[in-house]
Amino acid sequence: MLCDALDRQSFRGSNGFGQRCVILSSPITLSPGLTEKYWSPNYIQHSSHIEPGRDGLFNLVKSLPAGSKWEHGIMMAEGDYVMIHSRYSNPDGSAIVVVDIMRIKDGVFEEHWDVIQPEATKEESKSKLPMFGDRFPQ
Repeated sequence: MLCDALDRQSFRGSNGFGQRCVILSSPITLSPGLTEKYWSPNYIQHSSHIEPGRDGLFNLVKSLPAGSKWEHGIMMAEGDYVMIHSRYSNPDGSAIVVVDIMRIKDGVFEEHWDVIQPEATKEESKSKLPMFGDRFPQ
């Protein structure tokens, strides 16, 4: 499980991230009761493509096509903030590369921002370097 891997990397802090990483990584696979436990009822959503509050996020996740995939890359935490560089892939082969920024208080997600770009192919990339990881997607 993802959380176990992150715990082995000793990625823990006062923000409770080490204990909550699996919830952040995949709200798609969690039961509603568990998900609601770790997202504040007063959750603030700054994303322009997600409706307000935690229900906006939950509704977005429910609308994703079956087979959608999330991969994490670099993770950073400072104080109450966690940032994760990741790729969200769809079954049709399209993908976006995202930096999610979350504010966490007492182990509960309180606030979220993100920066999103469509993932470039090798042919589209002017740098000829992948936007995520060490190789372009197949």
